Amino acid sequence: MSRNPRQVWFITYGASGPSITHEMLEEDGFFSPEECYTIEGRDFKYTLIKLCREKRPRMAAMEKFLKRVHGKYGIIKNEIFGYDSVTSNGKEGNQIEEHPGFMLMVESMNNGFENFLWWMYSGDIKSYKSGLLWKYRTDIDPEDMPRKFLEQKLRASINKIELLTKEVAVLNASVQTLQQENSRLEDENKQLDHRVKRQYELIYRLDPDNSRAPKKMAV
Repeated sequence: MSRNPRQVWFITYGASGPSITHEMLEEDGFFSPEECYTIEGRDFKYTLIKLCREKRPRMAAMEKFLKRVHGKYGIIKNEIFGYDSVTSNGKEGNQIEEHPGFMLMVESMNNGFENFLWWMYSGDIKSYKSGLLWKYRTDIDPEDMPRKFLEQKLRASINKIELLTKEVAVLNASVQTLQQENSRLEDENKQLDHRVKRQYELIYRLDPDNSRAPKKMAV
């Protein structure tokens, strides 16, 4: 990752500890946050931060901050396979928007903000158009959404359609199997009925008085 100053950062850390907040970022004059979002998953927490442009930190400063909150709050940075524990908005390596934690954050925002915490220096997440997540809301005009996010949604929809298509194929095969089994049982039932009728005919032929015919049980 580049060592150049960056304004936007994405941090992955353990879910057992506290969440990173804008107050932590501001402590001891470390950073000047403008936006801070945190989502909690099953095993990890993810925090998206936008800092003051005039005081953009380098990676060394961010690592120093994480070392400090580790010692003071027990926050332990972590990483998921294929992604760094600390990611910035530089052009090198994985982009923040491609991180699974970021997608989880966007999904939560669009579905009731479950396990989602956010803070802004000014504005509101639902109305502040300059906010980091505003363009990722699903209740706005698609023309205002980033192309990359629309492509991700399209890929997700295609994958879901392919999965549903496979499930439908399995269900259709099961239905066909059940129909064949039902047809076989109907044929067996018809053959059984035919044999029973022939037995009755034979009994009546040998015993016209019907003395040896099976008696119906009283109900």
